[in-house]
Amino acid sequence: MTNRKRLQTGLWCSVLLVLSLTETASLGRPRGKLKLSRPRGAVFQFHGPLGRRIKAGAGKWLIDTPGGNPGLLDMFARRDSGKPINLVPWAGEFVGKYLISGVQALSMSDSARLKKTLSGVVARLIDLQAPDGYLGPWPKRERLKGHWDLWGHYHVMLGLILWSEHTGDPEAMRSARKAADLICETYLDTGLRVHQAGSHEMNMSVIHVMARLGRQTGDKRYLRMSREILKDFEKAGDYFRTGLQGVEFFRTLRPRWESLHAIQGLVELYRITGDKRLRKAFLHHWRAYADSTCGTPEASRRAKRPPGTRTPIRPLRPAALSPGAR
Repeated sequence: MTNRKRLQTGLWCSVLLVLSLTETASLGRPRGKLKLSRPRGAVFQFHGPLGRRIKAGAGKWLIDTPGGNPGLLDMFARRDSGKPINLVPWAGEFVGKYLISGVQALSMSDSARLKKTLSGVVARLIDLQAPDGYLGPWPKRERLKGHWDLWGHYHVMLGLILWSEHTGDPEAMRSARKAADLICETYLDTGLRVHQAGSHEMNMSVIHVMARLGRQTGDKRYLRMSREILKDFEKAGDYFRTGLQGVEFFRTLRPRWESLHAIQGLVELYRITGDKRLRKAFLHHWRAYADSTCGTPEASRRAKRPPGTRTPIRPLRPAALSPGAR
């Protein structure tokens, strides 16, 4: 198998693992269906080199991380201490990504120690949630309006949802919804837009989890919030219209890998509405990304022209997109 085939296989497996969801009460009956789904509560066992790799990942990384890196959660406890905060803009993502990988590892392992460790992390994370639903490391005056704060909330909320689905923990789902409610209170009918939070390809990724919650809970505010972010796409990567027009992902205005999370929001909106344009735009960008290469951190983590092609990269201006793609 070539490296490109491995990349394509890995990308499709990743999106199916994250997007294959339980069919719960939603905004009416789901109108857009996926061709593939994951059996609810499925657990897989692997042996040989792969099984040993999974076991090592759980034992040497996931189980040890909370104790070895207390800052994973301590940053949440210190956010309103009044002391100077010295964090990278994306610090809020760390515990969310940890939970996402931990729950996915539980689907490939029967480790009681791992489950106990993750349970402790979830319990403390919920305990550190602010009364208004905030789940980030920044002081009150800065919440959700800058840094990569919405990006961090996206990962934390998705981690809590996956944990709730895997274990049946209702508190984790309630915590995710409290955070979603705060996002709606911050950006719906307030004059503020998610686009104004900056770091667009990161912060707009919250569309994925908001639409997912809308589909799963039936809360129309979450769907409305998702639609507002979809409008804001036009001021950033414009993933919906460019996907419909067949623009290669590496030629969009925001071709960093983080945009793939925002693009997954198109799938959730398709599942709710049945609008086939959303499905078409998503599939175009996903396939285009699989056929391109993603730069290293030193290369700004941007998708690049596929190897062997000679077409010059000229990012399109918003005016070049026809209104008919709206």
